[in-house]
Amino acid sequence: MSPMTGWEILDDAVKIGLGAAIGLFGAKLAYAREWQKEISNRRIATLEKITEDFEKAHQAIVDFSVQIKTCEVRGQRGPDSTELGKLVRGQISSVDARLALLGLKACSEGMRQYYEQIQNTFGKLPQPGEERDNALRALNKARHDFYGLMQTEYAKAQEH
Repeated sequence: MSPMTGWEILDDAVKIGLGAAIGLFGAKLAYAREWQKEISNRRIATLEKITEDFEKAHQAIVDFSVQIKTCEVRGQRGPDSTELGKLVRGQISSVDARLALLGLKACSEGMRQYYEQIQNTFGKLPQPGEERDNALRALNKARHDFYGLMQTEYAKAQEH
């Protein structure tokens, strides 16, 4: 067997190095894809948690309005809204903070509009009749608008 020439050694080194470089590049690319997928999954999970907390606040308001109507029909004094106010403010503040953290300005603005509608609705809940019903319809519209904004962000997160 004859000794290897410098060109043969160089040729083998290039082949080995090139194979290693291609493998390293492939691994780095796969890692980047997995990292982006993990970020997307975390964002989706956060958006789902935001939606869950938002819905808890909304449902508490709807339940409260049902209690008021029930008391009205029975001729009883309406329920106290103090605890409800604390729950709703806490949930809404938590949701708004997470929206701000994610940089979702449009959703955060939608949340503020919903909160303003809550404040308008609260004043009208004890009032019987059409005014209360209109206030609840406006609150449900604000909820629907907020969900429209959230759906857009959810779809963006799923694209990644």
